[in-house]
Amino acid sequence: MNRISLLIIILSVVNISLISTTNIDKSYKHSFSGTYFPEKIDAFSIIEPKQYDNTGKDIGVGYRTSDEAELTQYIYPALENGQKTTLDAHFNNYKMALMTNYAEIKLIKEDKYVLNSKTGKYAQFTYIEEFHNKRQKLNSYLYIFEDKGWFIKIRVTCPINNKKSCDSAINEYLKKIPWPTMVRK
Repeated sequence: MNRISLLIIILSVVNISLISTTNIDKSYKHSFSGTYFPEKIDAFSIIEPKQYDNTGKDIGVGYRTSDEAELTQYIYPALENGQKTTLDAHFNNYKMALMTNYAEIKLIKEDKYVLNSKTGKYAQFTYIEEFHNKRQKLNSYLYIFEDKGWFIKIRVTCPINNKKSCDSAINEYLKKIPWPTMVRK
């Protein structure tokens, strides 16, 4: 009888620990901008946040869909080399960096983009690269906005054969985009 009781207790503890480890909240809050990144935004599930500087002001939060679209939303001070820069200049610098770093990249479209009364810039590219363990043609999207002294940059990459579902997932993400709630100091 004691062995059965002990077995029940052990199974209960194992079951409780399994439940608690599978329900971990992966959401993330950027303390400097107040931006809250939920664990899931429609088809996109959070992968992980990454910090790109020593202070934690420059971060990116990665998301992924089940059909191989990957999105990273970056938030960082609207400065370049310690100087405030315009959205247009920053967008053009980043676009040129992409064009320089990817030999086969082609710019498909570029335009202003208005979202939730915030005006940003948008570009779509195609190129061929190793992605999800195979060399394939990809669509790449770039969005950059400035809000409350922060640049918000969104990069999305997906296989070209998933364009329709990727475009739909991006549109749904953009409707619910996490914005800064605090002005950069």
